[in-house]
Amino acid sequence: MKTNIFLIAPFILLILAFSCQKKEEKNNLTVINGLVIDSLTNNPLKDVNVQLYKDKMLSEFPLPVSGYSTLTDTFGKFYLEFTNDESFVSYSLSVSKKGYQNYSPYFNSTIPIVVDKKQSLTIKMFKTK
Repeated sequence: MKTNIFLIAPFILLILAFSCQKKEEKNNLTVINGLVIDSLTNNPLKDVNVQLYKDKMLSEFPLPVSGYSTLTDTFGKFYLEFTNDESFVSYSLSVSKKGYQNYSPYFNSTIPIVVDKKQSLTIKMFKTK
């Protein structure tokens, strides 16, 4: 009888471990660490507004995600963390600062975000007059 318990116990532990692991993978968490710099000097830019947007399929206008905006710190760094809403197809970031423009190769000056991943971004901005 005791032998059977010792044989079954490792299998029960394995099942519990795999079931816990699957729950962690399904949390839809996206983490963005970012740095915003001046494109000419490479100096960090503080107080840059960073706003998260979500896009529905076939929508021309991205919608700002309420509660998911932040300012860069003294070192030009920002951090955003959000849970992916599966009814939206994609997410993007927009950055703004008075006297600066986003130096972006992307359409509509937004930066696409890969959901369900941790990622680091460096965003360049340049002075406008």
